[in-house]
Amino acid sequence: MSFTFLCIGLMFIVPMHPHQPIGSPHFSALPGKVIGILVSNTDAQLSAERRHVPPGSVLFSRDDDSVRVIFLHSPNDPEADDLLFLVGGLKEEKKFVKVRMASQESMKAAGLPNDFALVEVEVNGGAGVASGIDRFVMTSLRKLDGVTPYSINVSKSVANAVKKATKRLAENENTQAVNNAIQLAGKDIKAQDSTISNREENVETRVKWQSELNILQVIVTTRIFEGVYGKGKGTINNKYDSPSMRTGVQYGVVVTSNYEFNQQGEMIKENHTQFKPYTQKLDLFK
Repeated sequence: MSFTFLCIGLMFIVPMHPHQPIGSPHFSALPGKVIGILVSNTDAQLSAERRHVPPGSVLFSRDDDSVRVIFLHSPNDPEADDLLFLVGGLKEEKKFVKVRMASQESMKAAGLPNDFALVEVEVNGGAGVASGIDRFVMTSLRKLDGVTPYSINVSKSVANAVKKATKRLAENENTQAVNNAIQLAGKDIKAQDSTISNREENVETRVKWQSELNILQVIVTTRIFEGVYGKGKGTINNKYDSPSMRTGVQYGVVVTSNYEFNQQGEMIKENHTQFKPYTQKLDLFK
């Protein structure tokens, strides 16, 4: 049975991944029709801001804003509800009938890739959304990948960026730089404790459409790390017992690669940060 309540941009609070800094979500106002990227696999971005959405959710990425939650009309879906959203610059309440959060499944049904797609969307029936509001209803959708003048294929461009970042790290001089940085970060820890974990690697990808420049920006952040981890539960009064929620000390190196593509999918810019050593105590669950 459908019911109505106010959908006001609240999200579940979850423990942060240990290697991520805490960030504050930021949302600019959006007009009634905008171009941006539909993105999935946003767990790392959301976790860094202590936000969470159900698995398989698809969100909206534009400029340097945090990713926004989007809803779709689903008139034949028994799980859809009538919801009130804050719309327009004055944050007026408006009811949308039979909507639910966008997912990879719903994107596939709309003929879109389930990872990334460049789209033009109507926001809240053309009313737009004010700054500070983290969600809206996508009342119309037009795929732009492969449509003049946007001959870019976003999924392929993102895959190309990740491949280039991975290949760069595998080059001999960079492999040595990584080893040196990790050795520097962990030298004092190794001197105190010889029980070191196996080396691990974590790759996070953030995809944005920079609207003023009409370019796709792909930011690939790679962390290569080791650690000395405690045993047992050891998190928030022993409530959590997940292998990913560790206690102890983690050390390693982080590097970020930035790639930009024009509307035709041609890479027009590439730059990288230095290999930065870091050491972090994993006691962020207090």
